[in-house]
Amino acid sequence: CFLMGDGDGGGGRGGARGGGGMSAREGQEVQRHLLSCRSAADLLEVAEREGHRFDAIHSTTCLYRLAKLRSAGNIAHGDESCRRAALGPLPRIQLRFAVQLGTPSATLRQRGWEAQMLANTAWAFATLLVRDGPLFNAISSASISRIPNFRPQHLANTAWAFATLCVLDAPLLDSIACAAVEKMAEFKAQDCANTVWSFAVLRCVDSPLLDALSSAALNLMEVYTTVDLTQTAWSLAICQCRDVPLMSAIASRSVPNIWAFAIQDIGNIVWAFATLNFSDTPLFESNASASQLRVHEATPQTLANTAWAYAVLSECHEPLFDAISASALVTISEFDEQSLSILAWSFATLAYCNRPLLHAISKASLPMLREFKTQGLTNTVWAYAVICSMSSDSGLLTRGMFSDGDASSTSEAGVHQKK
Repeated sequence: CFLMGDGDGGGGRGGARGGGGMSAREGQEVQRHLLSCRSAADLLEVAEREGHRFDAIHSTTCLYRLAKLRSAGNIAHGDESCRRAALGPLPRIQLRFAVQLGTPSATLRQRGWEAQMLANTAWAFATLLVRDGPLFNAISSASISRIPNFRPQHLANTAWAFATLCVLDAPLLDSIACAAVEKMAEFKAQDCANTVWSFAVLRCVDSPLLDALSSAALNLMEVYTTVDLTQTAWSLAICQCRDVPLMSAIASRSVPNIWAFAIQDIGNIVWAFATLNFSDTPLFESNASASQLRVHEATPQTLANTAWAYAVLSECHEPLFDAISASALVTISEFDEQSLSILAWSFATLAYCNRPLLHAISKASLPMLREFKTQGLTNTVWAYAVICSMSSDSGLLTRGMFSDGDASSTSEAGVHQKK
């Protein structure tokens, strides 16, 4: 970050001054004070005491350091610090700065400090999970006019920030996509992974950008981390982009590193491959070996998605499914209706009859049958119908679907049954 003194921006810093009414010497003293703070409480104390005199650089420094503490795990989710940052003077200062840069009369200087400050501001608020509509509108307007000055990391971080807060801004995304294609040769692995993830989250499919990111990813695959691999595979699946060379490269890179993946990332990788109907036996075998020893760490959704991925591609791995079953039996009360339905469908699809698990799914499903969506309900009934040996559970589910309801709900259940 240029705020830490790496020289990016040089003499351009003075352009952000003027909002605080303090001398240059006083401003430098406040900046040093901010850089010396080691906790969120210290940073916010300075902001609340001196915020009325902050300029954009002070404000961005404070926000950036708060966000770094959050990303490093030093600020927990829901921490009071995030609320104080959202309600304090920082958003107002950044909004004033962004609005000034977005006005038609603003001078478009060919310097990077403005672009970096805009990107850092967006990244910081997203990391702190603070969504400020007017501020992000102003950041968008100012960024679009300065996109040529954005470095690859600025482009990736800005896209990531808007995606993290689910702010869909089509003009900004179009500008980022065009600039990213032009500068793709300068992108690093993390820039590629964050950019494709951001566009996937916002369901914004830009074919030229995907093509450029794919080529860059293939060239950088040797330095892709497990997180980069997971993000890229998941994003391709969301965008329904079945890029065979890239998927093959992701699989080859993932297999020798499978034990380094977080359990959720392991599940997301196989889910992505199954979603794209892309079978890679070495990947699924290594994944099964790693997963079966760590399923106790998995969430219900990860367990269900992993089972679904293997079922879709007809990859039956008994030790893995035994491990999934054992873990699901312990946590079955935490499963929602979708995860229960997916799990039942997956075991039935592979004709893998595990009586204790299917009985537990049946018991857990009954109290929430009215929460099931049509597809989930029909998939669950189908699963129990396929496994004939579980006829007692099938009957239990059927009775639960058509009892204790009024005429409208009974009619609706009848539609589910016909389907």
